[in-house]
Amino acid sequence: MTQKSIGFTLIEMLLTLAILTLLAGLVLGYSRSAEKTNTLKRMADKLVSDLRRCQSLALSSEGGTGWGIYINSQTSYQIFRDKNNNHNFDNDDNDEIISTESLETGIQFEDSNISTSILFFPPLAEVSVNGNNNQEAHIGLHLTGGTATRSITITSFGSISY
Repeated sequence: MTQKSIGFTLIEMLLTLAILTLLAGLVLGYSRSAEKTNTLKRMADKLVSDLRRCQSLALSSEGGTGWGIYINSQTSYQIFRDKNNNHNFDNDDNDEIISTESLETGIQFEDSNISTSILFFPPLAEVSVNGNNNQEAHIGLHLTGGTATRSITITSFGSISY
């Protein structure tokens, strides 16, 4: 009569350990990728929220002027009030900068968006892009060194989608 041993062989233990290590690596890699994608979505949500805030201020005609954002670099934008009503951002005392907002690390505007002014003007909060009234605007955000992007569209009548 042979006696059966209870337990695992060394080969079974090493194989199990290798499989668990592989699965842990996949989960860790996926979670970092998902974190970056969530950061991109969060920044797009914040930008849309700021655009809607400007739109709301223009609809309320607060100050009797337009409100908008000016993308001044790849990683930041300014919320401003168009004090001289020329429907464009002027980098002088003619416009009042309300705040400067920075994108989170690893997120950038598309190059074509730099120096873009998007303004909502009263009474209907219509859109002006770089001083051109009733224009549609497209803002692109992307991960630095990645392929994930978010595109925000503002129609000439103020509808914001992304």
